Amino acid sequence: ILRTNLIIIKQKYIYSRQQIIINLFYLLSIIFANRPSALLNLRYYNIIMTLLRDLNSKPYRILIEFIYEFIKKFLTKNIFPVSKIIFNPSLILNLHVAFLSLIFADIAF
Repeated sequence: ILRTNLIIIKQKYIYSRQQIIINLFYLLSIIFANRPSALLNLRYYNIIMTLLRDLNSKPYRILIEFIYEFIKKFLTKNIFPVSKIIFNPSLILNLHVAFLSLIFADIAF
């Protein structure tokens, strides 16, 4: 029974990963709708993740910053922070959930 469950999970994981990647691509394209090449050239080394301490002793907040070096050649780096986590029933539309699920799956830390 365990072997069958593992096989089913592996088959579902590939499809779920593709859905997460497409969802992340859609969420990031809202920010950069007019620069699709900047979105396609995004790699893990262009992303800064910071833990922000909450002074009211709540859990740490995660600040994700995307550094786009390839938007315009004559400008410096463009940094776009995404700091707001929306706690609602539809967490699949949350950029943090989509991005962190890919990072943990790829063991990028």
